[in-house]
Amino acid sequence: ADLRQQIGHPYRFMVANVGASGYADHIKCLISLFLVSLLTNRVFLAHWVKVNFFHSPYIRITHPGTGRLTQQPYYPSYNFAPNGRHEQFFTRDLEETFPDAIYVYHDAKIGMPFIHQLVLNPVYQPKLVAMGLQGLSAELVCGILQRVLLQPNPDLQWEVQQYASLLSDAAVVVGLHIRTSGTFAWGDPNRVDEHDIQCMFLCARTVGLAAAGGKAERIRYFVAADNYKARDMARTIFGDRVLMVNGTITHMARDPIQTVREHMSMILVDHLLLSEHTTHLVLTQSGFGISAGWRSLRPFIIHPRAHLRCSSPLQSKWCPANYQIPEREYFEYGGVVSGAPRVPGKSTNEIVQWGAAH
Repeated sequence: ADLRQQIGHPYRFMVANVGASGYADHIKCLISLFLVSLLTNRVFLAHWVKVNFFHSPYIRITHPGTGRLTQQPYYPSYNFAPNGRHEQFFTRDLEETFPDAIYVYHDAKIGMPFIHQLVLNPVYQPKLVAMGLQGLSAELVCGILQRVLLQPNPDLQWEVQQYASLLSDAAVVVGLHIRTSGTFAWGDPNRVDEHDIQCMFLCARTVGLAAAGGKAERIRYFVAADNYKARDMARTIFGDRVLMVNGTITHMARDPIQTVREHMSMILVDHLLLSEHTTHLVLTQSGFGISAGWRSLRPFIIHPRAHLRCSSPLQSKWCPANYQIPEREYFEYGGVVSGAPRVPGKSTNEIVQWGAAH
């Protein structure tokens, strides 16, 4: 049956199927399609095929246990090229791209958010003004949309708060996300080696000491890592100043669905602590960490990969530890991505509330 007949009204729809890929892909799919729905006056539906840990007045996430919604012939599919630029989103009316009544997309189909194009599209500036998003960076918009859509439910809030309370005595909390190859079962390529991880720990310590005025006792470190050895290294280097979430390391797309259901709260607690309970972020170049950086609404440091990694001869040319890190600076490699709001007279929390209210 037609989706509109099932729901009982003739509105137009944008449907996001999430659950087949990693958590960052869930986020990119949800926030991208939600913004398109807002700008084109569509009903936005999200179909979450694993576990619902979120609630929001703006989105209903379903988990009927029947798997993904089937993409029927009458649900056209726009070709979202992985990591494509989608130049038309800079200038064109979205009605030209999405003329049909119903679209259904899977999280794996959207490589990178196209929000950075939409926020510059002159067609939609009046709507962006009304939503409180006009003039903000794409990183901030990505973060605000996350906070509006993916608000933790009471159980998840409670779990996050148990860990957050252990950081409350620190004036500075440096969060690190370490993305290696994960567990053996994942079969992922290695993102960083042991030397790179040590470099990131040094970077985090340098950032923390600079922010704390050289007083190590004022600093705590929060580490989210996909590798038990990296977690052990963090304990060795930071001692009792480091906090990590207890549990079994799990990947939403790489591990069996039953394992994910049992241990997914650790993924979400890691992400929320990184984004909302740290003062500084040092991240591996991966979707999980970067999306946490967006949600933080603050600047963050990204460490590069491959020939630009910490163990390369070029390290001394880009490493943020060699600089006094300014708020709105961007280094050519793995630098500081600006996330500081620039709306006169409004704090970060007011911006989130203002954007949500509109």
